[in-house]
Amino acid sequence: MMLLASNPKIQEKVQKELDEVVGLSRAPSILDRQKLHLSEAMVLEILRMACTAPLLLPHNTVTDTELLGYKIPQNTVVLFNIISSNMDPLYWRSPYEFRPERFLDKDGKVDHEKAENVLTLGAGRRRCIGEQLARSNLYVFLTTILQRCKITKPQGEDYDFEGKLTLIYVPKPFKIKVVERS
Repeated sequence: MMLLASNPKIQEKVQKELDEVVGLSRAPSILDRQKLHLSEAMVLEILRMACTAPLLLPHNTVTDTELLGYKIPQNTVVLFNIISSNMDPLYWRSPYEFRPERFLDKDGKVDHEKAENVLTLGAGRRRCIGEQLARSNLYVFLTTILQRCKITKPQGEDYDFEGKLTLIYVPKPFKIKVVERS
């Protein structure tokens, strides 16, 4: 919500797309996803930037191995830092800027190869079993809210995007203003 409230122009573009494709007579559905490219890109960008679990569950190496020149002995506990991957400036140009269009190709459609590099829900065989359900629910939730409401930052409100790291990563308390779209 902080990302949306802080980026009203992107929010307006997503709402325009929703108005053109879905209209106001019905709620957005998962079936609209193939036509709502910017909306899908917005969800991917939120997943990339607002990672709630900074580290994947611990894993053990089953054999001695080497990674990027580092020797890792068998039975070593390995943690994968998702935030460092999702915010890597070598891959994501201007990683701290909210730019959903980074997930769109030259034709304005979702670049699925780029989308696969959002590692918030894991990667490979150990990827979260509920990933598709989580992405689908987030997509329907956010598009339904944006179809009907405008999310704004209350006057005088400053957001701290650093958040607080506990077992999970949570934002510090913040306020938003929700106004019904006319």
